[in-house]
Amino acid sequence: MAHLRQISLHNKAFSAHIIISDIQPVGLLNSWDFDDFIYIEHFATDPSMRNKGIGQQALKLIIENMNLPIVLEVELPEDEISIRRIEFYKRQGFQLWLHEYKQPPYRKGHDYLPMRLMTVGNLSEKTDFEKVKNTLYNQVYFC
Repeated sequence: MAHLRQISLHNKAFSAHIIISDIQPVGLLNSWDFDDFIYIEHFATDPSMRNKGIGQQALKLIIENMNLPIVLEVELPEDEISIRRIEFYKRQGFQLWLHEYKQPPYRKGHDYLPMRLMTVGNLSEKTDFEKVKNTLYNQVYFC
Protein backbone atom coordinates (compact mmCIF):
# COMPACT_ATOMS: atom_id res chain seq x y z
CA MET A 1 0.00 0.00 0.00
CA ALA A 2 2.85 2.40 0.78
CA HIS A 3 4.27 1.73 -2.68
CA LEU A 4 0.95 2.71 -4.33
CA ARG A 5 0.84 5.86 -2.21
CA GLN A 6 4.33 6.85 -3.38
CA ILE A 7 3.33 6.28 -7.01
CA SER A 8 0.14 8.30 -6.63
CA LEU A 9 2.01 11.19 -5.05
CA HIS A 10 5.11 11.29 -7.24
CA ASN A 11 4.43 9.71 -10.64
CA LYS A 12 2.80 12.20 -13.02
CA ALA A 13 1.66 9.41 -15.36
CA PHE A 14 -0.57 7.89 -12.66
CA SER A 15 -4.11 9.11 -11.90
CA ALA A 16 -6.69 7.85 -9.44
CA HIS A 17 -10.33 8.60 -10.19
CA ILE A 18 -13.37 8.10 -7.99
CA ILE A 19 -16.66 7.30 -9.72
CA ILE A 20 -19.52 9.26 -8.18
CA SER A 21 -23.26 8.67 -8.53
CA ASP A 22 -25.78 10.84 -6.68
CA ILE A 23 -22.92 12.38 -4.65
CA GLN A 24 -21.86 8.93 -3.40
CA PRO A 25 -18.58 7.21 -4.33
CA VAL A 26 -19.51 4.03 -6.20
CA GLY A 27 -16.28 2.99 -7.89
CA LEU A 28 -12.70 3.69 -8.78
CA LEU A 29 -10.53 3.81 -11.85
CA ASN A 30 -6.74 4.05 -11.72
CA SER A 31 -4.98 4.91 -14.95
CA TRP A 32 -1.57 5.63 -16.41
CA ASP A 33 -1.12 8.22 -19.16
CA PHE A 34 1.72 7.21 -21.46
CA ASP A 35 2.86 8.83 -24.72
CA ASP A 36 1.05 6.35 -26.96
CA PHE A 37 -1.84 5.03 -24.85
CA ILE A 38 -3.75 5.17 -21.57
CA TYR A 39 -3.54 2.09 -19.36
CA ILE A 40 -6.43 1.37 -17.00
CA GLU A 41 -4.87 -0.51 -14.12
CA HIS A 42 -7.84 -0.88 -11.79
CA PHE A 43 -11.51 -0.40 -12.58
CA ALA A 44 -14.17 -1.44 -10.11
CA THR A 45 -17.65 -0.50 -9.04
CA ASP A 46 -19.34 -1.20 -5.75
CA PRO A 47 -21.02 -4.63 -6.02
CA SER A 48 -24.33 -3.11 -4.92
CA MET A 49 -24.18 -0.70 -7.87
CA ARG A 50 -23.42 -3.25 -10.59
CA ASN A 51 -25.77 -3.78 -13.54
CA LYS A 52 -26.98 -0.17 -13.29
CA GLY A 53 -24.89 1.18 -16.17
CA ILE A 54 -22.43 3.06 -13.96
CA GLY A 55 -19.36 1.22 -15.23
CA GLN A 56 -20.53 1.62 -18.79
CA GLN A 57 -21.04 5.37 -18.30
CA ALA A 58 -17.63 5.77 -16.64
CA LEU A 59 -15.84 3.95 -19.47
CA LYS A 60 -17.78 5.92 -22.07
CA LEU A 61 -16.61 9.20 -20.50
CA ILE A 62 -13.01 7.99 -20.37
CA ILE A 63 -13.07 6.80 -24.00
CA GLU A 64 -14.72 10.02 -25.24
CA ASN A 65 -12.39 12.34 -23.33
CA MET A 66 -9.05 10.66 -23.91
CA ASN A 67 -7.23 11.40 -27.13
CA LEU A 68 -5.22 8.18 -26.94
CA PRO A 69 -5.99 4.49 -27.27
CA ILE A 70 -6.84 2.68 -24.03
CA VAL A 71 -5.38 -0.62 -22.80
CA LEU A 72 -6.43 -2.83 -19.93
CA GLU A 73 -5.71 -6.34 -18.66
CA VAL A 74 -8.32 -9.09 -18.25
CA GLU A 75 -8.23 -12.59 -16.86
CA LEU A 76 -8.23 -15.47 -19.33
CA PRO A 77 -11.77 -16.39 -20.46
CA GLU A 78 -11.86 -19.55 -18.35
CA ASP A 79 -14.91 -19.02 -16.15
CA GLU A 80 -18.26 -17.25 -16.25
CA ILE A 81 -17.07 -14.11 -14.46
CA SER A 82 -14.03 -13.55 -16.68
CA ILE A 83 -16.07 -14.24 -19.82
CA ARG A 84 -18.74 -11.77 -18.69
CA ARG A 85 -16.06 -9.15 -17.97
CA ILE A 86 -14.53 -9.57 -21.43
CA GLU A 87 -17.96 -9.33 -23.05
CA PHE A 88 -18.66 -6.14 -21.05
CA TYR A 89 -15.50 -4.54 -22.41
CA LYS A 90 -16.29 -5.73 -25.94
CA ARG A 91 -19.67 -3.98 -25.71
CA GLN A 92 -17.76 -0.79 -24.89
CA GLY A 93 -15.71 -1.18 -28.09
CA PHE A 94 -12.64 -2.97 -26.74
CA GLN A 95 -10.92 -5.70 -28.73
CA LEU A 96 -9.39 -8.78 -27.08
CA TRP A 97 -5.77 -9.38 -28.06
CA LEU A 98 -4.85 -13.05 -28.25
CA HIS A 99 -1.08 -12.74 -27.69
CA GLU A 100 0.06 -14.51 -24.55
CA TYR A 101 0.56 -11.88 -21.88
CA LYS A 102 1.63 -12.40 -18.29
CA GLN A 103 0.91 -9.79 -15.65
CA PRO A 104 3.98 -9.32 -13.47
CA PRO A 105 3.43 -9.82 -9.74
CA TYR A 106 2.80 -6.79 -7.56
CA ARG A 107 4.76 -8.44 -4.75
CA LYS A 108 8.13 -10.17 -4.81
CA GLY A 109 7.90 -13.93 -4.58
CA HIS A 110 4.54 -14.18 -6.33
CA ASP A 111 4.05 -15.64 -9.80
CA TYR A 112 3.21 -13.93 -13.06
CA LEU A 113 -0.50 -14.26 -13.94
CA PRO A 114 -1.60 -15.32 -17.41
CA MET A 115 -3.85 -12.57 -18.75
CA ARG A 116 -4.92 -10.94 -22.01
CA LEU A 117 -4.84 -7.33 -23.10
CA MET A 118 -7.87 -5.49 -24.42
CA THR A 119 -7.71 -2.23 -26.33
CA VAL A 120 -9.91 0.45 -27.77
CA GLY A 121 -8.56 2.99 -30.23
CA ASN A 122 -5.81 3.02 -32.78
CA LEU A 123 -3.55 0.17 -31.64
CA SER A 124 -2.76 -2.98 -33.56
CA GLU A 125 -2.03 -6.26 -31.83
CA LYS A 126 0.32 -7.20 -34.65
CA THR A 127 2.46 -4.05 -34.51
CA ASP A 128 1.93 -2.66 -30.99
CA PHE A 129 1.79 -5.66 -28.63
CA GLU A 130 5.50 -5.66 -27.70
CA LYS A 131 5.58 -1.87 -27.22
CA VAL A 132 2.50 -1.97 -24.98
CA LYS A 133 3.80 -4.94 -22.98
CA ASN A 134 7.24 -3.38 -22.53
CA THR A 135 5.75 -0.06 -21.42
CA LEU A 136 3.59 -1.80 -18.80
CA TYR A 137 6.44 -3.98 -17.59
CA ASN A 138 8.85 -1.02 -17.30
CA GLN A 139 6.58 1.83 -16.16
CA VAL A 140 3.89 0.10 -14.09
CA TYR A 141 5.46 -3.08 -12.77
CA PHE A 142 9.08 -1.90 -12.70
CA CYS A 143 10.49 -5.10 -14.15
